[in-house]
Amino acid sequence: MLHLAAAHHDFGISAETYHDVNVTGTEVVLRAMDEVGIGNIAFFSTAAVYGATGGVRTEETPPAPATPYGSTKLAAEGLLSRWAAAETSRAVLIIRPTVVFGPGNHANMFTLIRQIDRGRFAFVGSGTNRKSLAYVGNLVEALLQRWPMPAVPGVRLYNYADLPDLTSRQIAEAVYSGLNRRAPGWQIPMPLARSIAAPFDLLTTLTGRDLGLSSARLAKFAAAETRLAPAAMAAEGYVPRVPLREAIAEMVEWYLKEGAAHPEPPRLPPAHPDK
Repeated sequence: MLHLAAAHHDFGISAETYHDVNVTGTEVVLRAMDEVGIGNIAFFSTAAVYGATGGVRTEETPPAPATPYGSTKLAAEGLLSRWAAAETSRAVLIIRPTVVFGPGNHANMFTLIRQIDRGRFAFVGSGTNRKSLAYVGNLVEALLQRWPMPAVPGVRLYNYADLPDLTSRQIAEAVYSGLNRRAPGWQIPMPLARSIAAPFDLLTTLTGRDLGLSSARLAKFAAAETRLAPAAMAAEGYVPRVPLREAIAEMVEWYLKEGAAHPEPPRLPPAHPDK
């Protein structure tokens, strides 16, 4: 069984829905597996289980989720661990990826590409903060090397990120290069950017609408260090096949050929999974 389903979005999902989808949904999957006698599952969790922990996070870093998404994915991991412990033949593979991107994906990287393409992007701050990324093609290869090969009983846990990490400026510059555009040499100081975002924060609070710009998103991309070390996979000798800059170029090429012309599919789950 491959379990990828989850509620995840920066805006518009209630804590109740996160629990219904990510925790209760995993309970439903495990019950269904028991009914048909499946004892092997690969589960995609998230680096968000580590929360705002500073430094480079490895599989040995204690989880400290700071969002409902991270908390409910960690709770789902707990369900899987208890399920595996209840029967010695059961096998669980848990992968905690960082931000995943690639052709067909309409999440963070797509938004960055679209903003740069439409001239709505500006460099904020120094851009020296490093951001771990995971190219979907590399992630799939890493999964298939470990599952569904003959299952190893118990729980195996892996972080996933493609190394070496890039800075936020290097990521944006790679997008500019893919779009065959020259990246601007100027930048907006972070204090000024926060003052620009403040009215958007207020309007979002008053209207309940996602306006795209917020102080939290500015800090997340341009200031926060989100570094994840795939230590367990590295110990097994895994090396990503596609370098990050090449992977970003592949996604930009997809965006230019078809992604920009297609509307973004809905990514918000209903209030309850049965609706």
